[in-house]
Amino acid sequence: FFFFFFLQKAKKSTILSDACPMCRKDGFTSVPNKQNERAVLSLRIRCTNTESGCGWIGEMFDITGHLQSSSGCQFQEIECSNSCGKILQRRYMADHVETECPCRRISCPYCNLMGEYQFIEGAHKEECSEFPTPCPNDCGIDNIPSKCIEGHRKECPLEVVQCQYHNVGCEAKTTRKEMTEHDQEKMGEHLLLMKSAFIDAQVKLADSQAKLADSHEKLADAHKKLANNQEKLQIELAGVQENLEHSEGKLELRFLGVLGNLQYSDDKLADIEQNTEETEARITDLESALEEKTKLMDVLFSEWLISLHTRAAQLLSGNQSWPVFVKMPNFAMNMTNCVEWYSTSFYTHLGGYKLQLKVCPDGIDAGDGTDMSVFMYRMAGVYDGGLPKLLKGTYKVTLMNQICDSWHHSASYNVYATKGYSKAFWRCEKFISHHDLERITATCQFVKDDCVIFEVREVY
Repeated sequence: FFFFFFLQKAKKSTILSDACPMCRKDGFTSVPNKQNERAVLSLRIRCTNTESGCGWIGEMFDITGHLQSSSGCQFQEIECSNSCGKILQRRYMADHVETECPCRRISCPYCNLMGEYQFIEGAHKEECSEFPTPCPNDCGIDNIPSKCIEGHRKECPLEVVQCQYHNVGCEAKTTRKEMTEHDQEKMGEHLLLMKSAFIDAQVKLADSQAKLADSHEKLADAHKKLANNQEKLQIELAGVQENLEHSEGKLELRFLGVLGNLQYSDDKLADIEQNTEETEARITDLESALEEKTKLMDVLFSEWLISLHTRAAQLLSGNQSWPVFVKMPNFAMNMTNCVEWYSTSFYTHLGGYKLQLKVCPDGIDAGDGTDMSVFMYRMAGVYDGGLPKLLKGTYKVTLMNQICDSWHHSASYNVYATKGYSKAFWRCEKFISHHDLERITATCQFVKDDCVIFEVREVY
């Protein structure tokens, strides 16, 4: 290798003084010799990886290509092409890149997502929506896609559910497949609870009837006062007529002698007649106003009584009634993944509109990334045939404080919904800021146990 070393030094030199490559003395002058260079490069040498097992022998000119070519020396150590940092001999690198490298590209066997091996087999498995997951209730199904777990729990026979009579006081909770047995065993208790609820409704109805009777008494008093006023007006009118007759008598006695006084009396008489007409008109207006108020009170009482019967029927039938409480679970996950969450549908009242709540925890449009957005949709309901096509009124959505019955956060809007079901008729893109939503104090906490609760109310 002496010639090779000397040649490399000579190639870098020009015809200038430099240190001797052998004794390192200054003043050495070298001149490149192309003939010697070709002679040296044509020398046959062994591969630098001979001790590792490479048997290549060739000219020195080809050693660089032999060591660097992908089809060259299989004993040359090279770095992994996936940038994992591993250094191996070229003959082992292909197997490493295809089967061992943690940075090699593979696809998820469940959702076909492409990524590095260490990511697919690590963090991705915990968030893969198609990863087979066993039922959390151990019902025997073990290959449920993780995205379908919540849907499966709504049908799982081992899911713990609430008794369908919880609206009237039954607090029992058991698995879905045991709920039928519970209904049969507790039929008597359920009937007693419904009877108690019916009695409460009757008590409220009796109280309302008492209030109605009191209103009738007040109306009778008003009639009496009106009659007294009419009697007083008639007395005053009789007095006016008597005075008029007296004035006429005086005018007749003084007609020939006092013409000026007669003219004055005629004017006075005209004023009295005008006052009389105004008084009669006022009496007529009072009677009309009293009649209209009486009809209005009858209509209001009828509507209130119908509303009371409707609410009592809702309570006894187990249907939802205003206000409606909607619970949104998995809040942190929905917030992180920007999920648009939809509630189960509900009715405004028995025979009313069917609605659905949509919540975007991370916000949308004007509230994107800064506020929670809330929308309300009208759904196709079983009572739509008997309802007006245009939905209008005032609807109020309240985010409930879960540790104290105060400091709730609400938003109300008057709506006049267009036809159809695809468009949100109630929308609030900046319902509550993320700062206020996540704040926790001694008296206020909106997010608790990874869930939030909304109250939806129609404001009459």
